[in-house]
Formats: sequence, structure tokens, C-alpha cells
Amino acid sequence: METRIPIGRKYSTLVGIIERAFKESNKEILSAREVTEWIKNNYPKSALPQQRVSALLSRRPQFVYHTSARRKNTNVRDHWYSLGPTDEQVFVEMNWVEDP
Repeated sequence: METRIPIGRKYSTLVGIIERAFKESNKEILSAREVTEWIKNNYPKSALPQQRVSALLSRRPQFVYHTSARRKNTNVRDHWYSLGPTDEQVFVEMNWVEDP
């Protein structure tokens, strides 16, 4: 049986869907955009905007923040999180600039 960090009943279904995205992925660290795409593909009726996914990832203690990056010549930003602590490194693609 899975154990979750008790933080309250609010949004427990959405947090469970996000946790499932991390568990079914072959990577330990995912970006908020990757989680949003996974939810859109696997739960079409529960599709969430990226801002809401990012807010849930940043506010819950079970998700560990790793880094942020900005796409070159735009204001598009993305953030990388993992489900618990990990030793894996974040690979930022060529057209992204890591935020300090």
C-alpha cells in the first residue's frame, strides 16, 4: 500500500495523478511541461494547465525542486522536480538557459 505525506484532503486526487506521472516515467526528474503532457495524454478529462501543475509541484513537500530554465529569446520558463530526493542530474537542452 502506498504511503502519502498527509498534507490535507484538498487536491489529493490531482496530487495522486501527478505522483502517478512520476512513477510511470522512466526518468526520476521531470519538468512541469512533461507532467502536463503526461496528464493530457492519460487523463484527457482531467487536463490541467501548466501553471496549476507547477503550483502543485512547488507547494507539496513530496516533490523536490531541482532547477529552472528559460527558453532562449522568449519568456517561457520551465521547472524540474522529482518525487523525493535523487542523485540524478538535470539535462537542460541546447535552446534553454538555466536560471541562476
